[in-house]
Amino acid sequence: MQYFRGATAVEVIAVRIDAGEDLLASLNQVAAEAQIAAGAVLTGSGTLEQIRLEVPANVLWPPAVYAVEKQGPGQIISVQGHVAGGAVELSLSVARRNEVFAGRVMAGNRVLHAAEFTLLRAGNARWTHVPGPDGVPLLQAASAVPSAPVTVMGRPIDPGAVALVPALLLRKHGCLPVARTGDTLVVAMTDPNNPFAIDDLREATGMRIQTVAVPARELAPALQQVLGGRG
Repeated sequence: MQYFRGATAVEVIAVRIDAGEDLLASLNQVAAEAQIAAGAVLTGSGTLEQIRLEVPANVLWPPAVYAVEKQGPGQIISVQGHVAGGAVELSLSVARRNEVFAGRVMAGNRVLHAAEFTLLRAGNARWTHVPGPDGVPLLQAASAVPSAPVTVMGRPIDPGAVALVPALLLRKHGCLPVARTGDTLVVAMTDPNNPFAIDDLREATGMRIQTVAVPARELAPALQQVLGGRG
């Protein structure tokens, strides 16, 4: 047995999955777009039109699997999982009429009306799987903390502020959140009047955006350091 300390809870992400969408594919898309290097699936609820789960059918590795494939409606009654290596591993229990089915989620679980999940982004770590001596994937963790504190114009930035914005937007607009005060997010930008960046940041965070002008020679190294730690 091994356990890996050092990760911190930095962001909870609410996800709505609409009718007809694939459950696993949708969550993997969120993990990719939000750049979740390590995380957990905290909660889940909703109804499924199609149920597709699998459980091991023997003791070998890789195991043969027994697939449970049922037509809905099915009600999600419990969920557990984590994110490692950018991929979501998810197990569900689903009630269908007077039956309950449980297992690992496969592709093809289509949402009936809607489903809602919450994901936790874990900071300061990257979780992944590496092959063990017998081929079984083993969880491993590595530190994702930058080698030195990130500073802009000589002042340290707030990691909690950075975690509020997906890395995709940081790269797209070349901006860097540096502080949070109440419902206001302070963002360093080379062009503090860029309306497209401000609109994207406001939509992504639901917060008021206060921009500050920072020269590219100061902002670029800090942004590179942060993105290196976001996986």
